[in-house]
Amino acid sequence: MDWLEVIIVVDDETLLDSEQPSVTAVALLEPFTQEGGIATEQRGNPDDPDPTALLTETWVKGYIPLERDSAEMRAQLAAVLEAAGLPSPTFSVLAEQDWAYAWEAHYRPMRIGKRTWVCPSWLPTPDLADDDIVITLDPGMAFGTGTHPTTQLCLAVLETIVQPHDTVLDVGTGSGILAIGSKKLGAGRVLAVDIDAEAVRATHDNAAVNGVELEVRQGSLRAVPSRNWRVVVANILTPILVDLLEHDDLMAFVALDGFLILSGILDQQQSVIVSAVEAAGGRVVQIESQGEWIAVVVRRA
Repeated sequence: MDWLEVIIVVDDETLLDSEQPSVTAVALLEPFTQEGGIATEQRGNPDDPDPTALLTETWVKGYIPLERDSAEMRAQLAAVLEAAGLPSPTFSVLAEQDWAYAWEAHYRPMRIGKRTWVCPSWLPTPDLADDDIVITLDPGMAFGTGTHPTTQLCLAVLETIVQPHDTVLDVGTGSGILAIGSKKLGAGRVLAVDIDAEAVRATHDNAAVNGVELEVRQGSLRAVPSRNWRVVVANILTPILVDLLEHDDLMAFVALDGFLILSGILDQQQSVIVSAVEAAGGRVVQIESQGEWIAVVVRRA
C-alpha cells in the first residue's frame, strides 16, 4: 500500500485554547488517518544527544492510505486546521517501505538527567556507566518518546526520587515511558493508567520490549484500585492537572511520605498549578524547568 503523508508544523511553546498546538493537531488529524497512523516528532539536531539541542518546533505526521486521497479531502483537512488556528499541512506520497522508515533518520539515543538513556530499537546502545538505565522506545503513534521537555523533566526528577521497591502510579501514561523508567530505576509495583486504548496497547508493547512488568489499566483516575502510592507522576496538560486536583482528589493517591510529580505546565501557568496544589492539600517543594516548560514536585501538606 502507498500512503499520503501529511505534515503539520507547529510550535508547542504557544497555547491554543489551553492546549499545545501539537495536541490539537493530532486530534484534528486523527479522523483522516489510518488507525494509529500518527507520529509526533520534535525537531532539532539529530546528532546531538543533549536534549536541550531539540527545538520547540513539532512535526505532527499523519499517514492516510493513498486510495483515500482526493482534492476534496485535502481541502477539508486544510479548512479544519485553519479554523483551529493551525498552519496549512504539506502533502507527499510515500511507498510502504518509506512510510515504515519515514522518521528513523531523525532519532538518536538521548541522555536524560544523569542516568537515563532513551534509545530507538534500531540503533546500538551507547556506552553506559554502571548505574545508567536504557529505555528502548521507538517513535510513533502520537505518544511520547522522550523528546519533549516535559517528559525529560519527569524522567530527571524520577531519577532523584524513585527508591528500590517504591510504588509508582503513572497517570496518563501515553507510551508508558515514565512507568518503564520508574521500573528500571528500581520501583516495585508500577501502575500505568490512560483513558486511550491505543496508549494502553502501546504501554503493554513497550513494557515487553524493555523486559519489565507493569500493571496497565484503561480508564481515568477512578480506575485506580488503591491509594497510598509513594510516587505519583502525571505529565499531561495544566487544565487537566487542575481538574484532577480539584475534582478527582489526585492528592489523596499520594502516600503521606510520598511525592507527586506534575508536568505539561508552561512557566506562565506556574501560579495556576501552585494554587491548585495548595487548595488540594499539597505544597510545592521543587520546581524544575527546561525552556518554557516546568515540572513541579509536591508533598502532602
